[in-house]
Amino acid sequence: MRLRVVIAALLVGTTQVSFAQMPGAPQAKKPEAIREIAKLQALVGRWHVKEHWEPWEGMTAGGDGTGAQTIVAGPGTMSIVISYVAKTGPFPGYAAQGIVSWEADGRELPFHGAWSQSMTPGVSVESGKFEGTDLVMSYEVIERGTPYTVRNVYSNMKANSYKVTCEFIDRSGEIHKVLTLEYVRDRS
Repeated sequence: MRLRVVIAALLVGTTQVSFAQMPGAPQAKKPEAIREIAKLQALVGRWHVKEHWEPWEGMTAGGDGTGAQTIVAGPGTMSIVISYVAKTGPFPGYAAQGIVSWEADGRELPFHGAWSQSMTPGVSVESGKFEGTDLVMSYEVIERGTPYTVRNVYSNMKANSYKVTCEFIDRSGEIHKVLTLEYVRDRS
């Protein structure tokens, strides 16, 4: 069962070394804080996660689980680095890491993420933008021979909680809701 599509885009973080951080490298002027980057930086911290998997034949029988997520500021606070591990539920021990950043060059889809995870090899790359108060990220995959657009909607973003809904959309436009993740900030 390949779940790279669902989980990899949601729950990840990588390590990145910037040329400017190398000893003796010329130091570039850091851009002024940008509102979009501040929206990402607000997610920095440790999170308790409730997973709810919808049943979907060939993908998952469905069920509930828990996980833990840590988000740290990326290089120069221009990105966030995400690490996730599922503790209980349909996929205990699943782990993912990634980085999400914002491009300040006027792109239609200015947010970009790259994700790697423990169930299948490879990297998933997604892009998106804020639609109102929701961050909507998406990418293309082929699962069991069928092409899908995977859409991850980050919603109800508050100081101590947020939610992510993952949907697979087939080429006919049919939407399959696959996963809902509810995040609560760890206060310990």
